[in-house]
Amino acid sequence: FSEKLAQDHIISWSNEGDLVYDCFSGSGTTAKMAHLQKRNWIGSEISKEYCELSEKRLAPYLAQTQLF
Repeated sequence: FSEKLAQDHIISWSNEGDLVYDCFSGSGTTAKMAHLQKRNWIGSEISKEYCELSEKRLAPYLAQTQLF
């Protein structure tokens, strides 16, 4: 679903630092938008293909916050 929709709901229903849980995480849209809005997040997905897609999609955003 749309990133804008996920972002609007995350901003409306949580504060920075809160935990956002998506029990059907699919391609990781909610996780991506939660990360960009400075929320912690957990996603669950049973499909290996979607887990791999989500991991690939989120990698650039997660790499920006890692310390080396």
